[in-house]
Amino acid sequence: MPQHQTLQAVLSDDPREDREIVFVDADDNQRSISFALLRKRALAVLGALQRRGIGVGDAVILFVSDNERFLEIFWACVLGAIVPVPLAAGSGEEHRRKLFRVFAQFDRAWVCSEARTLEKLDGFAVNQGFGESWSRLQQRLLPSGGLDISGEPGRTTELTPDDIAFIQFSSGSTSEPKGVVLSHGNVCANIGSIREAAAFSDRDIALSWMPLSHDMGLIGFHLNMLA
Repeated sequence: MPQHQTLQAVLSDDPREDREIVFVDADDNQRSISFALLRKRALAVLGALQRRGIGVGDAVILFVSDNERFLEIFWACVLGAIVPVPLAAGSGEEHRRKLFRVFAQFDRAWVCSEARTLEKLDGFAVNQGFGESWSRLQQRLLPSGGLDISGEPGRTTELTPDDIAFIQFSSGSTSEPKGVVLSHGNVCANIGSIREAAAFSDRDIALSWMPLSHDMGLIGFHLNMLA
């Protein structure tokens, strides 16, 4: 198989209709989306982001618990050369604290999250001394279910292997969270090595319970199997 040069080539402009991702929320609640539909939805989200003035090189922190929404926004960023910053959107105080600590490391990052998650941040921010950051963060919010995707699809931006694919942050459990900048070349080389060593093919079916904010969930599972 050829080596991908950027993640845009992984979800190409001619994605397969006969391959899909299945989201299992419970025994009686499963949803599926084809690779082709994922790209179509990602372009719709990209259009919404671009209409908000978000463009090449801007950072978008993904604090999104719904896996389907997460992937739509993640790929919207990739296709538009926007830099996604995945964070685990848990309900615990450590997850919320990490969000504020990561947001403080950017000058102009946007934060995408669900409305129900955002509702819980107000009281937490005041009680934990993040009031000033919360005021700034509120001006940079992108409700994941509130983006206007009814307009024109987004415009893709051509990338090189040296461009930033996404930024992954450490847990921050022992110090301030540290961001690791991953280029498209980094990630595609990693995917290529995994695929070759494991001899994966398009006949394989994979099951994962790892969060997409984790490198094993995002790179080792989603991106690798999509490739």
